[in-house]
Amino acid sequence: MVGLIDCIRVNSASPGWIDTPFNDPIYEMTGVDEVSLGDAIPLGRQGTPSEVAYAMLFLASKEASYITGLDTPRESTRRGFLVQRQTLLKQAHTN
Repeated sequence: MVGLIDCIRVNSASPGWIDTPFNDPIYEMTGVDEVSLGDAIPLGRQGTPSEVAYAMLFLASKEASYITGLDTPRESTRRGFLVQRQTLLKQAHTN
């Protein structure tokens, strides 16, 4: 018999800049638009909610049954996202 602890897998997602209404206040506060934001993202665009969802669906599937302890960055560079976010927030506070 398999114990409960043997059935638990832990994976997560660290999405970068995802195109949702959550970003609207940052656009309003900073005046940054989606085009210039895309220049700061290596793939040149924001991610979509469905792109994150597909990765999570895979991790929940039988095909990923041997994957555990994985953090899935959904942007070509999370570090670039964090730097860009800090820059946008600083701009918002100085305006």
